[in-house]
Amino acid sequence: MLKNHTNNGLLYWGTMLAAFAMLFMPATTALAAEGIGVITAVEGKSIMKSQGKWGVVPNVGLNVYHGDKLVTQADGRATIRFHDGGELLIEPNSDTRITQPRETSRMYSAQEKRRREIRVMIGKVKFTSGKSDAVSTRMVSPTAVAALRGTEAWFGTD
Repeated sequence: MLKNHTNNGLLYWGTMLAAFAMLFMPATTALAAEGIGVITAVEGKSIMKSQGKWGVVPNVGLNVYHGDKLVTQADGRATIRFHDGGELLIEPNSDTRITQPRETSRMYSAQEKRRREIRVMIGKVKFTSGKSDAVSTRMVSPTAVAALRGTEAWFGTD
């Protein structure tokens, strides 16, 4: 009686190919457990969508997470200090979303690279870069994109 080893061979090589491919793909994980920054100042009225839940009232000391959104009203203003030392001042009547996924490239090293995106749908913000080169920041509005590094800039849209 002859045994058919074709299925076992395909399974083996398929598993090996998948394992090899994973070595060259960057792994992206959201910073769900740890925040990316903290609110350091709040004035007036504003509201947040934090960790997927709307209705969070921003206050000093509140952690800011990947994907959070902060909306300020006419008298509202908030400041966020990021862990790399960067700072974001959100002006009145602004709608701002912050993303900062963590990527680890297994192909070259286990070194973390972070890309922060501050999306201003309406309103105005002032961003001041931190001292770390581990984070690159990109400002995005419906009509413009700006990459910032080692600088201070106002950015916004009406």
